[in-house]
Amino acid sequence: MTAALSTVTFDVRAGVLGVDGARVACPHCGERDRFTIRVVPDDAGEAPVYVRCWRDHLWAESALPRRVFAELLARVAAEDPAAWAELNRVLAERGSFTVGM
Repeated sequence: MTAALSTVTFDVRAGVLGVDGARVACPHCGERDRFTIRVVPDDAGEAPVYVRCWRDHLWAESALPRRVFAELLARVAAEDPAAWAELNRVLAERGSFTVGM
């Protein structure tokens, strides 16, 4: 897959549902739509990802375990190998990649 320190950033503009089915919300200001989530593609653990809202509040979101994003990226690898190859090329070149959602 990718180097251990490479990150993929999901730039979320339309909200996101946690594994519990509820919309994720910033615990500080209540924001539900605009987030930045950084993940390491190979990290499929149960630890929460860190989420940052557009007001710069940062928190560990227990409704979004790291495995969710690892599974999403694994699905990209399986369903669109060309896109996966391009993602890995950019990760190898830059060490990070931003996806708009």
